[in-house]
This record gives sequence, C-alpha cells and structure tokens, in this order.
Amino acid sequence: MAHGLKKVSHVLRLDMCVHVGHWRQGHGERLLRALLAWAGAESGAHKIELLVRSENEPAVALYRKLGFAEEGRLKHRVRLRSGRYIDDITMALFLLPSEA
Repeated sequence: MAHGLKKVSHVLRLDMCVHVGHWRQGHGERLLRALLAWAGAESGAHKIELLVRSENEPAVALYRKLGFAEEGRLKHRVRLRSGRYIDDITMALFLLPSEA
C-alpha cells in the first residue's frame, strides 16, 4: 500500500516572517497578497494552512482580513525563554469552492 503526500498535495503550508525591524510597515501584507495571488492563479492548490502565535494579534488580524479562518488551537505549543507557554492558532484559507 502506497502512502505519500499526494493525498494532501492540494494543501499549501504557509510559513513566513518579517524581520522585527520592518514590522508595521505593510511588508507582511504585500508579501501575503502576492503569495495569495500566485496560489490562486498558478499553484492549483485548494487550501492554504498556517500556524500563528496566539499572542501575535497583528498577524492574526491580517490573516483574518485576507480571508483566513481559525481552524483550531494547539495548546502550549510554544515555550518562551521565560518558561511560559503560549498557543499556536491553526488558520486556513480555501482557494477553491468546496464540493461538499
């Protein structure tokens, strides 16, 4: 029996960051819009998934603004230097209409 990534090849996993010295200047939104335009036109993908730190409110707001929705929360996924734990939020955007 063959197991592989073909069953999830319609899903893109987004990982991006903006250097702290360039936060709040619109670079993240421009980058994300360009990636979404490419994904919608060229990738053939059905869904884009990402993880975002629950405390990163500007990023969460940006993802929501561009159509991403929360799908779940990974409790205590990130351990900070202080020893405190924070959650990661799983978010997704569907590029193609669902057939369900």
